[in-house]
Order: sequence, then C-alpha cells, then structure tokens
Amino acid sequence: YLAFALCAVVAAVGLSSPEYLEALAHALTGTVFRALDWFFLGTVTSFVLLSLWLGFGRYGRRRLGHPDEVPEFSLPSWLGMLFAAGMGVGLLFWGVAEPVNHFSAPPVGDGGDAEAAAMAMQVTIFHWGLHAWGVYCFSALVLAYFGFRFGAPHLAGSPVRFTFSGRWVAPVAGFADLVAIVAVALGVAGSTGMGVMQLQSGFHVVAGQS
Repeated sequence: YLAFALCAVVAAVGLSSPEYLEALAHALTGTVFRALDWFFLGTVTSFVLLSLWLGFGRYGRRRLGHPDEVPEFSLPSWLGMLFAAGMGVGLLFWGVAEPVNHFSAPPVGDGGDAEAAAMAMQVTIFHWGLHAWGVYCFSALVLAYFGFRFGAPHLAGSPVRFTFSGRWVAPVAGFADLVAIVAVALGVAGSTGMGVMQLQSGFHVVAGQS
C-alpha cells in the first residue's frame, strides 16, 4: 500500500506538472550519479564477477528449484524468450540510437570526433554488455533460488526473511520490498513512456509529418 501511494503521488505530480517532475527527476538523478558514480560502477562490476563465479564455479550446476525438478523450457527457448521479450524493443532501438546519440552529444567533451566515438561505444557497451546482464543475472538468481527452492514470495526482501532472524529483519526486508516495487513501477512507466514516444515519432515519419 505504501508503494502504491508513492507511485500515485509521482503519477499525480507528473500529470499536473510534467515540467516540474522532469526538472526534479533530472536534478535528483544527476546529483546521485555525480556523488555515487564510484558506488554504481563498483557494485555493478562486483555483480558481473559474482555471477561468473556462481555460474562457472562449484555452484554452477545447482538447481534453482528442487533437486528432482527439470527445466520447463529448453535452453534455446529460454534464450529466445529472454532476448525477444526482455530485451527486444530496447536493444532493437537503443542498440543503434544510443551510440549515435552519445557520438553527437557525449557526456564529456565535444561530439563528432574519434574520442567521442570511442566514448559512445564504451558507454553503450556498459549499458548493454556484461555489466547490464550482471545486474539482471544476480537479481534473478536471488529471487529464483529462494522462490523456487524454498517457496518464498518473489520479493526483494525474501532472502533476508528466510536467512536471518531478529527484530531488524522485518523492517529491513520491508524496506527492500518497498524500494524494489517503486523502482520497478517507475522503471516500467519510464520504459513504456519512451516506447509510446518512439511509436509516435515513427507514425509521424510514416505519415510524412514533422
């Protein structure tokens, strides 16, 4: 209920004053990224290393479900669903649009030269390469392991609830659930909004309108 209330407040502000919400979002994200860039880079890199260790190490063949269960889908089917449903639209569009955008207007320096081209590819690979998949992989592994093996709810706080005990467990797990739900809701809303804008731009181009 608290997550719903927070998302409703953001939606109300966005509907009543979209310019204010846009300026506030830019200011907040810009401040956080400037202050905690080292934290994001270090955390995401650790996710990549930890995912590789879990996948190719001693735990690589441990089932996410019960020991006697078999996968519901084959590896090719799973990979097809992963790319088509999970990454299809974003990768199809931003796989080209993002490096071109960073080349013309890089985060640092002037655009249109060799240095801008190198930076554009570096940023794009960081967003769509191993680092992005490391975040997805680590998050999915945690939720799947506790969900399918122990029957826990697929919530961010479930590992805390099923691993530890004490008075601090409930508030910490609840806060993790709250942050995860709000982040997913706002992230989906942002992705949906960008998708609608892309469709709108495409229809205008097809119809011959500027």
